[in-house]
Amino acid sequence: MQLIDAIGAEPFIAFKNNTNPHRTSPEIWKKMFNYFQKHKELFLQNYHRRSNVESVFASIKMRLGEFLKSKKYEAQRNELLMKFIVHNITCLIQEIFERQVEVDFKECIRIYKEPQEIKIPEKPEKPIAPLIIPDRD
Repeated sequence: MQLIDAIGAEPFIAFKNNTNPHRTSPEIWKKMFNYFQKHKELFLQNYHRRSNVESVFASIKMRLGEFLKSKKYEAQRNELLMKFIVHNITCLIQEIFERQVEVDFKECIRIYKEPQEIKIPEKPEKPIAPLIIPDRD
């Protein structure tokens, strides 16, 4: 949770039924536990979105392999982007055949004629703060 918080995201990680907040728990853990207690339905909606992302990651790993073959950072980034593009194409093809979705590719090309710049974060300049795990005495 601390790592997710350190990069500016909100960690929606499920809590166990017997979860008990300790006074030694990190602040982000306490914050998310309180949010879970007070707004359980909203928390679970966000958690479900997170589980959808995890399902996509699992699907990509299963279909296209778990490891990147490239050695350099930029090549790995491009390889990963291509895996996501291939995944999206396979999902589109599946929907075309299973649900008889009709796609007008000529119209899509007309709409997206102007190339749009995709902003991809560069390699981080400084390392992310180390994860602090409290002692459970």
